[in-house]
Amino acid sequence: MIKNDSLRASFDKPYAVKFLSTDVKRVIVPLPKGIKGQDVDYTEWDGSAARGNGFLFYNKTDERGQFISSDGGIFIGHEGECPEGDDGEMIMRSEAVERYLNAHPDALSPEHMDETVHYLQNKVFKHAVNDPTKWDDNGEPDIWTSNTKWLEKNFKPEDIYDSNGNIRSVISAAKKSEAEYDAVYLGPNAIVEGIGETGDRGSWAIRKPDGSVNLCVSEVFAKTYKRADFKRTMRYMENEDPYMPKKVMVTTQDWVRTHRECCTEMATPVYRVVGAAICDYLQENPDNALHLQLAFNSLLATDENELSMIKDNPKSNILRPLLEERIVNEKGAIINPEKFARSEFLKDFRGMGIDLSQTKTIRNLAHHKSMVNTKSAHR
Repeated sequence: MIKNDSLRASFDKPYAVKFLSTDVKRVIVPLPKGIKGQDVDYTEWDGSAARGNGFLFYNKTDERGQFISSDGGIFIGHEGECPEGDDGEMIMRSEAVERYLNAHPDALSPEHMDETVHYLQNKVFKHAVNDPTKWDDNGEPDIWTSNTKWLEKNFKPEDIYDSNGNIRSVISAAKKSEAEYDAVYLGPNAIVEGIGETGDRGSWAIRKPDGSVNLCVSEVFAKTYKRADFKRTMRYMENEDPYMPKKVMVTTQDWVRTHRECCTEMATPVYRVVGAAICDYLQENPDNALHLQLAFNSLLATDENELSMIKDNPKSNILRPLLEERIVNEKGAIINPEKFARSEFLKDFRGMGIDLSQTKTIRNLAHHKSMVNTKSAHR
């Protein structure tokens, strides 16, 4: 399980990235003022226990329960198509919700809330994995919750309020593009404390401006967010057009410097060693940067995944040769340093034809000049 303390710390690491929302719209349905729910216990995004007045439901996409507060709570889903038009015609989801609320004026009353949630999940908000705007009858229902404070902070007033200054009963709008989000990629099928489970192809953990964190599967993330413009040192070509956007140049040496610290923070001892060896290799061989940087990122992404001889997941697959030869144990600790230093795992790392066995980190390990499984050895 990925603990929340570990996840929160990762948002401030060099491998975390900042993103902006794209123009993909959300459908937002605020609860009416004055509604009263039940006093219920629920789990906050950070795994902490909480109690509030509202309603509970389950979001299969996140594999977690959702709480919507009776005071300022809102339902959220992706805008797009659904087959709720006449004779099963595809119409916009916001239109479908408006039709439903008009036909059922008491739909958001406490006695009908479960029925309404069931309708939204099964008739309106089931989208394709690779495109949140498209309908997929076999898709998992996907609606989540927040509150009007988040709504007012992230959306333009003209999209939220009607001409009388009241919050619209159904909102279809994109977030303000200036709102930045921190994001960290997590490997497949990992349990994240208090938040849910990552997808089969991994998920992004997204920290919103208010500090809350949600998971977003990779395919939807690619459609919903775009990379922010990082403020880094700029290097210009002599004849570069001054009116064109300047390109950010980050050298391999810059990358090595920032990622050495990442090595010390990995939870898996053998990953710390391999990560440090990758940094050593790249320092001496910058021409091989792209593939090794991707390999390093795969270590970060799967670091918190379970390691097992019998389960098929990315972390187990990466380390399977070392597990089978009893070079590492079930916790990912190196139990035979000499054999590890001579292993084919290092001599032909990930089948890339790259020999990590001759790096400074591995030579020190082979000659007992470093403490193998401690974080301090890889600073």
